[in-house]
Amino acid sequence: KNSNQIAVPNLINLFTLEIPLDSIGPHINELVVDSGAIVAQNNLNNDSISFLFDFEAGHYGSLILDFINFNNNMIIEIYNDEGFLRKYPLTNSNNIKYIPPGNYHLRVFHDVDNNHYWTPGAVHQKKFGEFVYVHPEIIKIKANWDLELLINLN
Repeated sequence: KNSNQIAVPNLINLFTLEIPLDSIGPHINELVVDSGAIVAQNNLNNDSISFLFDFEAGHYGSLILDFINFNNNMIIEIYNDEGFLRKYPLTNSNNIKYIPPGNYHLRVFHDVDNNHYWTPGAVHQKKFGEFVYVHPEIIKIKANWDLELLINLN
């Protein structure tokens, strides 16, 4: 914890804040959100809370993904048996850092309705679900390793 360094978060959506840690350095291990720092629409404020982090890059792996035949409005999701780890808008090249070592799965879906969630079809409306690609292999992330994958979304 270094109380002299302040990071200004970006509001991604109502449930997600992005905190740019590159500007404050890798030696930060605690994030403190002071009471009153977050104000809800009904003017309620948060209590003070702190989170402990491990930002030592060598403790994590990276996944470098290049895609063929991707479209706009595609979302990539990385998950394991415990649930979803990350969700990102897809570009033709994605570098995902700070992934804890372990086995993961990957899926990509075409977010036609732009709600950031996979939308299933509806039989009674004769509507197909959004296209989804599920990578057939387990992705093994190792500490201090970069894994590169080229994925064809056809």
